Amino acid sequence: MKMFSKLSKMRTRDESLGVGETMMGRLIDGGAYTITRFHQRDNVTDGNIYVGAVNFADHAITLPLNDLPNNDKLKKTQVSNF
Repeated sequence: MKMFSKLSKMRTRDESLGVGETMMGRLIDGGAYTITRFHQRDNVTDGNIYVGAVNFADHAITLPLNDLPNNDKLKKTQVSNF
């Protein structure tokens, strides 16, 4: 419940989460994938890119990030866990 509360607050503050596009990564080892949320204007990624990693396996899985959208203006990265 805590995670959904935080995500709800973030949605009201960031256009990428409020009206952005969602892209799901491919399933890895039958139990892990990424979820990416971003906003595009005129076919250009605009603003923040949010990436969530989901792992339902009982062991650690390395997820590829090479399918993420490009954002040449991206200057910082923040990692959060819920």
